[in-house]
Order: sequence, then C-alpha cells, then structure tokens
Amino acid sequence: MELIRANYPILIQVKRESPDGLTPAGTLAQGIPALQVPAQGNGTLDIPSDYAWGGYPKKLDRGYIQSWNLTFQRELPWSFTGQIGYVATRSIRQLGLVDINAGQVIGAGDDGKPLLARYGRTASTVLLQPVGTGRYDSLQVQLQRRFTAGLSLNVSYTWAKAISPNENSSFTPNVQAVAYMSRNRALTSTDRTHNLGITNVWEIPLGKGRRWLNDGGVLSRILGGWQVNNMISVMSGPPFTVLADDTSLNLPGSIQTADQVKPVNKLGGVGRGTPYYDPTSFADVTAARFGNTGYNMLRGPGLFNWDFGLTREFPLRKDVKLQLRLEAFNFTKQRRRRGGLHDDHQRPGPQPRGDR
Repeated sequence: MELIRANYPILIQVKRESPDGLTPAGTLAQGIPALQVPAQGNGTLDIPSDYAWGGYPKKLDRGYIQSWNLTFQRELPWSFTGQIGYVATRSIRQLGLVDINAGQVIGAGDDGKPLLARYGRTASTVLLQPVGTGRYDSLQVQLQRRFTAGLSLNVSYTWAKAISPNENSSFTPNVQAVAYMSRNRALTSTDRTHNLGITNVWEIPLGKGRRWLNDGGVLSRILGGWQVNNMISVMSGPPFTVLADDTSLNLPGSIQTADQVKPVNKLGGVGRGTPYYDPTSFADVTAARFGNTGYNMLRGPGLFNWDFGLTREFPLRKDVKLQLRLEAFNFTKQRRRRGGLHDDHQRPGPQPRGDR
C-alpha cells in the first residue's frame, strides 16, 4: 500500500524555506502556497545557469564486469586441506559521475568551463558515464582443518591489489578535466595488500573423556572440560591521499595533490600532534600544475585484532548443563587506529586517531 500511495497518483513535494532562517516561511492563516508549475512551452525546460544538474546521457555506454579464478585444492596430513588460487575481476567501462562542466584549463578557473562560453552555465552538470577500467588481482591461500580430535582451524591469507579510475559508480573522479583523466588511476580506498584471518576452536585435552588427566581426580575436575576459541585479524592499512592547496591549480572540479620534496619518513605517531608521516616531506604547489604525488599513494596504520574466548560446561543433571563463558574482544588491547587518512599536509602531518 505504501508503494501505491507514494507513487500513484504522482506526488510533488514542495519545500518552502525561510528567507533568512529567522522569519517564518509562512503562517497557517496564509494557507498552503500555490504551486509554481514550470511553463511547458515547446516541451523543453531550460535549467537556470546557476542550478546544478545531474542525469544520464541519451545513450549510456554501460560496461560490464569480468570475474575469473583458478584454484587448486589438496588434502594434507593430519586432517588438513590446503587451497591456493588466483582470483581477479575487471570492471570494463566502469561508470562514474563526471561533471561535464568542470574546468578544463589549468589556471583558468571558471573561464575554463566548457559550458560557460556556449551557454553561460556556471553550475555543475553531472552525467553518469564510463571513466575507465578497474582491476583487482589477488593470490588467496587457505589452510583448513574441520573439527577433528578436539581441534578445528581455519587460516586464510589474501595478497591483493585493487586499482581503479574511480571508487564506484556513485563517486566523482578526483580529476574531471579530460586531458588529465589518466591521473585518476590509483589504488582504491578499500585496497589492502595483506589480509590474514585465523579462527580456531580447541578443546583442551585434559579431563574426563579426553587424552590426559581423565581419571576423574581433583586435577581432572579443575582443569578438564575447557574449550578455547580464537579469532585473529591482521590487515594492511588503507591508502590515502596527501592533499594540497588548489589555488595555483585553479581547476574547478579537480582535486590537487601535494609535491613530495624529500623521501617519505613514516614516524608512526597516533593522535593529534603526533604525525604518522613526516609532514615536511610534502609541500604546497605554487605553480599552475598538479602536484607530483598521486592519489592514494600512502598507507595508514594497519589492523591487528584478537578476540579470545574460554568456555566450560558443568553437567547439573542428565539433560541439563551449565556453561561458563569468558569472552574478550581486542584481547591484547591494541589501540584502534581509524583508517582513511585523507588528510591535508598543512596540518601537523597525516594523523590517525586512536580509540581504545
């Protein structure tokens, strides 16, 4: 019913705002204001030159995604199985939201917008269109043991690289000037070079029905029946871009990067005032050009997380058991560092914030 009510008959939402944020937009005595319906004329509605607009081209050259993998699996001793594979995808003619009225001439500002001279249009005019090819390649390795003799184990490792001209079809490329679109090819913000995951369940082999101390004595009652659970994640940090002031670039719609003036020095600091990278390795660009660094050229802090669990069951009756459970998330109390260091070098260096 909600779909019927919302879509048929067609509803037009009208928003009326206060002229200054202080005086009311209207009163109940004045009633509902009359709808301002655009004049149809010849069927073509002109968009005001200072109104942003977005849409689809008449003929959208939609791309496609190719995926493939080659995997080998083998049984190993002690109830283990191993697997190794190559996994890849290609996003052909990947889509992006491109402003066709973005600046095209470095240093020209609004005067370099192609729709300004022709139509007097200054606002953004966004079209969904292909921007290039996205690539993902990975080596994936897995070692697995199903629960046997009180132990299950799963170890998964991925070594991967994801490169794309745009994050996804709902994003705008970093550079929208046609002559410089090749600069958009960079690591994606979701790229992680190394990704290791370990999970296991281990019944400690002590106590009744197990390998050792199964005589039912005092030690058997105290030490027997315990089960250990682990979940460990180790991951490379996310890529990020070192930005710079774009005054000299003066290219509306494109993002400026900094100049690298000396080798990058990773300091490893966490928190405000303690840079993760040496900020003096970068400088503002003062000429009418892009910086000599690319997008997503550095990586933020990686991730290490260990979740630990310890359980034991106590039989109360034949069909009733009491379970004692101890669980610790982030067992080693590693300081969490927020990823996505898309920061400006003019601050005291790219700084990850830490959470306990």
